[in-house]
Amino acid sequence: MKELSLEEIQQESLRILLDVAEFCDKNDIRYFITGGTLLGAIRHGGFIPWDDDIDVGMPRPDYERFFRTFKSDKYALTSPTLGNSYVAYGHVADKVRTVAKSWRPYGTATDYGVSIDIFPFDHVPDSVEEFDATAAHMRKRLNRLHEIRFAMGNFSDYSLRHPGSHLKLAWAKVSTAFADPLKLAQEADQYCRDAEKSDTAHVGVITSIANLPKEHLPAGAFDSYIDIDFAGQKVKSPAGYDAILKKYYGDYMTPPPPDKRTRHSDNRFFWR
Repeated sequence: MKELSLEEIQQESLRILLDVAEFCDKNDIRYFITGGTLLGAIRHGGFIPWDDDIDVGMPRPDYERFFRTFKSDKYALTSPTLGNSYVAYGHVADKVRTVAKSWRPYGTATDYGVSIDIFPFDHVPDSVEEFDATAAHMRKRLNRLHEIRFAMGNFSDYSLRHPGSHLKLAWAKVSTAFADPLKLAQEADQYCRDAEKSDTAHVGVITSIANLPKEHLPAGAFDSYIDIDFAGQKVKSPAGYDAILKKYYGDYMTPPPPDKRTRHSDNRFFWR
C-alpha cells in the first residue's frame, strides 16, 4: 500500500469535513471548527501547514443528534455511545479510500482510515475552583484510558521509536490486564453528559485531555456562528473565535518555533 503524504491526509480530512458540514447544514445541527483547525483558518486561511487533522465542535445536544442520525456509505462513526471507541469523544472516519495504521488502538474497528475529530462542548462550572475539580476528575479518567490503550499497543512498533520502553510497556500491560477501555470511555462520556444538565455561562471540551486546563470558555463566544474561509471552502466558526483562540493559545497569530511544528497524530495512513 502507498502511504499518504501530509497534503493528501489534509485533503482527505477536508473531504470528510465538507460532507459533515453539508449534513449538519441540511439538518439544522450546529457545528463549528475548533482547536487547531480554527487556528489554522484564522492564521493561515486553512490548515496549519504542519497539522494533519481536523477538529469539529458541537454543542452537546447537537453532538448527540449528529451521532444518532448521520448516515453515509463512505464514512463510519465512532463514539463511546456507539460502543466502538476507546476515547471519550467521536470521530467520522473514511472506510472506502484509506486505512490507518497505529501502534495503539482507538476502538474496536481496525479497518478505518483518515478521520476527523468531533468534540462535544459541555457546560462546565462557572466557578474556577469547581471547574478545576471537574477537570482533575476527568484527567484521571482520561489518563487511565490512555494507559489502557498504551498497554494494548504493539510492543515492537512503539519500541522502535522509543528505545528502552519495554519495561514501561510491560508494566502497563500488567496494571491494565483486567480493564475495559470501552466501559471506561462510556463512563467518562456519561459523566460529561450528566454535567451538561446544568445551564452555566461557561462551556468546554472535557472529553479530551488536549486543552483540558483551558476548557473554561465563555458560552457567549458560541452564541452565533459565521462563515469562514478554510482551504478555499466556507465552513462555520464561532463568532467569538478571538476569545476562544486567546484562551487556547494566547498570542495565537504568532507561530511556534520550528522545533514545535510537529504533526498532531501518530497514525500513518495508506491508500486502499
